[in-house]
Amino acid sequence: MNRMVGIGLALLTGFAAALFIGRIVIDGPQPVVSDGRPVDNPFPAVDHDPDAASDLIDAWARWRTSTFVVDGTWTRTLDSGGPPLTGPVHVVQKPPRRLVERLGARVELLDDRVASCDPAGETDQPTGPCAVGSTGMTYQQRVESELALVSGYVSGETRIYDVARGLISGCYRAELTAAALGSPWGRWSEFCFDPASGALVSSRVRRRSAVDVEIDKVTSTVVTDSDFPAG
Repeated sequence: MNRMVGIGLALLTGFAAALFIGRIVIDGPQPVVSDGRPVDNPFPAVDHDPDAASDLIDAWARWRTSTFVVDGTWTRTLDSGGPPLTGPVHVVQKPPRRLVERLGARVELLDDRVASCDPAGETDQPTGPCAVGSTGMTYQQRVESELALVSGYVSGETRIYDVARGLISGCYRAELTAAALGSPWGRWSEFCFDPASGALVSSRVRRRSAVDVEIDKVTSTVVTDSDFPAG
């Protein structure tokens, strides 16, 4: 697999590298989740709830297998200050096909095939150079692999995250309890799922030196071929 496709796959599985994301500082303005209400800040400690962890796995599975179009904004705010990195998000999913556009980059998965396109840069094209390759797994196999990873994160004696329900129905909080370098969920995360479509519509991730936030809105639960880019 070439480097560009590898980068694309990293974007595809990021949460909402997941999955893709921030607009908050620990002591700054409070972020909002899908229904517009603020979430408490700073990040609270989490007391593990096995039932919440099980429901999070189920919600994750539904997200990865549902059909929807979402549009939103990803923002990363650095602890060191300065202007945040922010940009639009566009996701179209109709398994076994999934398209993610974030910060000008595009990744499209069609069963076991993946197309990865760099940001456009200074050109007039919607994206930059693209590469096509194989993931080595079908869409369903990728979902199963991802769910196994999520399950390992949040369930059993060897879990690395404690999980609790958020303040809003459909939201789940996860706090890191073990050393896990490079975990895409960071030290603390919150994920909120739309009850009607199953789509992930809000995520917060506390990383080592930044906070990532993504706020999305479901714009359709009907997806046709015209919702995907040609070519």
